[in-house]
Amino acid sequence: MRTYYLMMTVLLIACTCPNVLSQECKDKPAQGVPFSNRGGPKITRKPQPEYTEEARRHETQGTVILRALFHSSGKVQDVCWVSSLPYGLTENAIKAAYQIVFEPATKSGQAISVTRLVQYNFNLY
Repeated sequence: MRTYYLMMTVLLIACTCPNVLSQECKDKPAQGVPFSNRGGPKITRKPQPEYTEEARRHETQGTVILRALFHSSGKVQDVCWVSSLPYGLTENAIKAAYQIVFEPATKSGQAISVTRLVQYNFNLY
């Protein structure tokens, strides 16, 4: 019963505050920062986010840029957006980013945590 109430609370928050999963990064990087995997984690699987029907209806296209912590434990953490798109595309990009599978970056043979930008392109064909 306790689990039911917890699930209902989360659902209620998500429905009344649709941006709850879409946290903007507090400190944005300067424009023109290059995207680079050099010296960073090796991404082995990067799931693509789902294109929402509402975004299709509005013919929304563009790029969502996220900042994520690629933790030394092998988990993606602390994802926030640097550049967003409407109609649920940013939220779907964040969900996809949390599903990234990677090998952690290493320094002197030890796994380390690093923060990297992640880019998702949304295009209508």
